Amino acid sequence: MIVWCVSSTSVIIVSHDSGPLLVECVQSALASSSRIEVFVADNDSHDGSIEAVEALARFDSRLRVLRTGGNLGFAAANNLALRQARGDDVLFLNPDCLVRPDTVGSMAAVLDAHPEAGMAGCLIRNPDGSEEPSDRRTLPTPAGLLGQLLGSAQALASLPVAPAPVEAISGAFMMVRRADLDRIGSFDEGYFLHWEDLDLCQRFRQAGRTILFVPGVEVLHFKGRSSRRRPLWVEWQKHRGLMRYFRKFHFTGWRVLLYPPVALAIVARFLLRAARPVRLVAAEPPLAVESSAGPGQPEIWVFGATSLVGRHLLPRLLAAGYRVRAFTRAPSKADIGVSPRLTLAACDLRDPDSLPTDGTPEAVINLAPIFTFSCAIPALARRGVRKAIAFGSTSALTKADSTEEGERALAQSLAAGEAAVQRECDAVGMRWAILRPTMIYSFGHDRNVTRLARFIDRFGFLVLPGEGRGLRQPVHAGDLADACIDLLASPDGWRRSYDLGGGEVLGYRAMIERICHRLGRPARVVRLPDWLSGSAIAIARRLPAYRDVNPAMLRRVDLDMTFAHDEATRAFGYSPRRFLP
Repeated sequence: MIVWCVSSTSVIIVSHDSGPLLVECVQSALASSSRIEVFVADNDSHDGSIEAVEALARFDSRLRVLRTGGNLGFAAANNLALRQARGDDVLFLNPDCLVRPDTVGSMAAVLDAHPEAGMAGCLIRNPDGSEEPSDRRTLPTPAGLLGQLLGSAQALASLPVAPAPVEAISGAFMMVRRADLDRIGSFDEGYFLHWEDLDLCQRFRQAGRTILFVPGVEVLHFKGRSSRRRPLWVEWQKHRGLMRYFRKFHFTGWRVLLYPPVALAIVARFLLRAARPVRLVAAEPPLAVESSAGPGQPEIWVFGATSLVGRHLLPRLLAAGYRVRAFTRAPSKADIGVSPRLTLAACDLRDPDSLPTDGTPEAVINLAPIFTFSCAIPALARRGVRKAIAFGSTSALTKADSTEEGERALAQSLAAGEAAVQRECDAVGMRWAILRPTMIYSFGHDRNVTRLARFIDRFGFLVLPGEGRGLRQPVHAGDLADACIDLLASPDGWRRSYDLGGGEVLGYRAMIERICHRLGRPARVVRLPDWLSGSAIAIARRLPAYRDVNPAMLRRVDLDMTFAHDEATRAFGYSPRRFLP
């Protein structure tokens, strides 16, 4: 039942490399039946998820994206958005939660019916349907910490039948009165990650405000994709926050003398948890999850989904309304996030029999090496695929005359792969497009710009074997993902190959200077004498990150490697960004 409420709610979501589920979370909030505004405060994501949300914001004035400029932490990012929020109530929502259309209105109605309450939480379900214990809990105490170290566990009380007072609720879903936030204060920015929600609950209780748990409202929580990527660091932030919490609320005045043994106990707890083996288990969304996607929406298959472009493409496809099946050779090692409209499966393109027999994809996008794709095209055609986008590389042209045999062989494989894709697609009547990007980058994740940046950040300078006069045209992985989305919607951009460069042409040395500026370092470039090049290459090849360095690669710093993308702009509106590492 939809509960209508005249008050307005500001929904605040903090993201950091939150994956495709961020789009689902935002769309579920925007589908609310009550008056809302949605803020996404992004802590320096590089996985393409925030660009997908920005695409949504262009079509919905209720949605605003705030880029924080760095990873400020959970509390500071929430507070940044809060300063711009205008709702009567504020819902702090995790980016891996899905809400229903009546969720926000129902929670606002509960607050209206309970003037003594300053905040309220709801029943939070795990993907397997079980209750998440943190949705209603007691506030931590030193005695409770000692009990945990001794192995005692507190059982979750039976579920109440009506809204009930509790000591604390989860920051994954926290509905708070704005008037109380203004009077009591918002999150303590001394916490970076974890415990800021319990700190806020404690301060609300000290101010005489009731905290409610509402069992009649449910949300689905997929549990911290961002946290799974750096488990030890996250575990330390939890325990660091716990020390701050205890020092703030339990060891004031003379009691501070009792704090050192408690701090040692917290460190011991961290060491015990850090010693546990980390197990990453992909969450499977239950079939009952409500989503903006329906069975009639077109399905896209993506091969090589864990590639650099794939990280940016998947959330954009979801934002565009597609259902997505993502393929990789090792799905158990993939970290692409979860979504009710995203399925991850194993597939080796060199073995067409490994393709799934179910599903009716409208199109396929191949991000795997193009020379592995052609043998799968007949099998894909039998499954109803009528459009195929395949990624090649401008290396097919720039390395064709290389002095290095390995580079020439790569160029020949790329060219042969393109020809085979065209031939096989034409044979089965499938429309095709081949995209040849130049130097792909996504700062922090690529093997081109990021490798240069890491060297500069470590040593404070970069060695160039030439003057660095060669022109470059770096292209962001997100712009290539956008090209796929635009091409899918294009009626006549098919049966062509497109060279895709970035939106700016600049010299190699100027590119290095731009990277230095991004790192906040002075541009120190050392010219390597020709007679030292051989020795430098030999030394570099001893380092794991530079084993692929060769003389031809060094000589190219003074060669132009740019390609016009006018044809792509005319065909499907390709408009890449300037080089902004």
